[in-house]
Amino acid sequence: MKVYLYQRPIEWEDPQKNFRQMEEQLDAAPPEKGSLLVLAEMFSTGFSFALETVGEPAHGSSSEFLRHLAMKFGIATVGSFPHQPEGGGKGLNRLLAYLPDGTLACYYDKVHPFSYGKEADHYTGGKRLPIFEFGGFRICPTVCYDLRFPELYRRATLQGGAEVFLCIANWPTPRREHWNTLLRARAIENQVYMIAVNRIGSDPLNSYSGDSAVIDPRGGEALYMEDRDEIGVADIEREELESWRSKFPALADATEDFEILG
Repeated sequence: MKVYLYQRPIEWEDPQKNFRQMEEQLDAAPPEKGSLLVLAEMFSTGFSFALETVGEPAHGSSSEFLRHLAMKFGIATVGSFPHQPEGGGKGLNRLLAYLPDGTLACYYDKVHPFSYGKEADHYTGGKRLPIFEFGGFRICPTVCYDLRFPELYRRATLQGGAEVFLCIANWPTPRREHWNTLLRARAIENQVYMIAVNRIGSDPLNSYSGDSAVIDPRGGEALYMEDRDEIGVADIEREELESWRSKFPALADATEDFEILG
């Protein structure tokens, strides 16, 4: 399956400008039908806490934009936006995945709000981790800070049969080495493809170095984008995943049958 990683700066709290710029770029070089297009966390607004300004209903403009792109190009699309539930209160950092026919494949509310960065003051954590099927793979979406919690990925692999993880992010430049190391670790320990899209540029809070990547089940780099403003393309192959899991069956040895002492 061909995957497209959309790494770009994000216009701060300006969804319509982001939509226009993104569609123009995709029109200039259309993605292949049947492929997967992955956008960054809060791709339409940046990592904003101003829910009174940027908060959207479940089927607001960001949702409709993802659905529109999916149907226009015949692809699956993934991205997150600031969701303001009906009735107000804290928001949800909501990821949506749409299939080429416009069907909603899944939604995922970021389980781990980033308390260090004050996200937890404005957004509440989700309680469910979906897995959807596309392109012959079982795909599990995650968002940014989730990457620091290996138990989420392990449970999705062993209990949910995940074969591909998505991680979309606004991950700041000062912690880029953590990002690169953890992406590789999650891929190696779960023998999965890791498809990770981070933004570039800056906002009022941080600067961002990109480093979007596709990591294969052995931990190798199928794609590494550094800080380029572009759409990266890579192929992921079911045969490679199955071959490595068969040759080195570490997942079969995973166990929780032990005690913690001390």
